[in-house]
Amino acid sequence: KSDYSTICSYLKNCNIPICDFTPGAFIMWHSFYNMEFCVFDNFLYLRDGGSSPSYSIPIGQGDFKKAVSNLLPFANNGKLYFNNVTVDNLLRLRKVFSRKCIKYKFNRDAADYIYIAENMVTFAGKKLSTMRNHVNRFKKDYPDYKFVKMDESNFDRVKNFVKDFSEKKENLSDEAAAEIESIYTLIDNINYTDWCGGFIELDGK
Repeated sequence: KSDYSTICSYLKNCNIPICDFTPGAFIMWHSFYNMEFCVFDNFLYLRDGGSSPSYSIPIGQGDFKKAVSNLLPFANNGKLYFNNVTVDNLLRLRKVFSRKCIKYKFNRDAADYIYIAENMVTFAGKKLSTMRNHVNRFKKDYPDYKFVKMDESNFDRVKNFVKDFSEKKENLSDEAAAEIESIYTLIDNINYTDWCGGFIELDGK
């Protein structure tokens, strides 16, 4: 709980529009990616484990160049790898370090979809017509559906659904299996957070 509060205090103010910089993503994936964190000189450092670890851009207030330089002793064969670097943060790196020493590669497979929250309520416009039609069709096919807010009275019910669902799937990838486990982790820790969750109920199921 104390770790969550510490991480939240930095991530909530980092203004980086990537899901990896949300407390939920850290809780979900910290085991699968062997993620670690530390706070030093008013900056939060996140690292993915493994034989070739990579780091997030230091998050905090103060001397950005010094914060990045603090990681140089951990470089692997003279190279320091950063993940999930936005264009803004790439420009920050280029501003304080020589461009010659910075190389980057765009990974389309790791890109995030960013939606305006209001659009997810109305699904207005041509671009979201597929989503809107899907929702409308669901409401038409299942007029008696209920949205149920998750709480301690139904946590086990949600876990059992996830368990039954995953057992019906064959040849789950390691990442897919880890995502199933991460759902259990989120449920077990939801009371430590300010999150809310819910599920759709049909015919009592």
